[in-house]
Amino acid sequence: MCDFNPENILVDTTDCNKEGGLVGIVHYAYVEDIATWPALPTSPTDFATSATLSGPFVMQPSKTFKKLESELEMSEYKGESQGNIGSLSAKSTYTFKQQTITAQLTGFINANKNRRFAIIIELPNGLKRVIGTKNFPARMATFAEGTGAKLVDERMTMFTIEAQGGLPMYTTETIPV
Repeated sequence: MCDFNPENILVDTTDCNKEGGLVGIVHYAYVEDIATWPALPTSPTDFATSATLSGPFVMQPSKTFKKLESELEMSEYKGESQGNIGSLSAKSTYTFKQQTITAQLTGFINANKNRRFAIIIELPNGLKRVIGTKNFPARMATFAEGTGAKLVDERMTMFTIEAQGGLPMYTTETIPV
């Protein structure tokens, strides 16, 4: 997968939509609800195709990706290296935050704290990235709820979902919801 020719990587001066953050809705599905995963690139010809999945997610009958709505400007995705030089891999983390504590969110955390996921995040420019793969699924890594101590403090439910392996691949397919 690393044997294609190097290419120039230049700043895209035509893209005026460079703000950070995520859109407020991400999608999640349980690994066992996915019948067929998109294919990894087999013969990429450039850097972009080496990071883009081929084909759609095919779901088990009556199963779909579900929506998870988070607070704008509070939730985030982060990809970072892990391991030693010469054997680097990546850890991808999605942090979910909502300024509330509800029975539904508490139930979600209790029911999913050890489940295996695929998460699809969407960037403000429309690009979609998949956290978790069939072989290295995403899992809930941390969770917390808090009321704050003062009236001016905010209530918060937060959890992180992590996946190990490579950085999340891109998908151009429609999410099966």
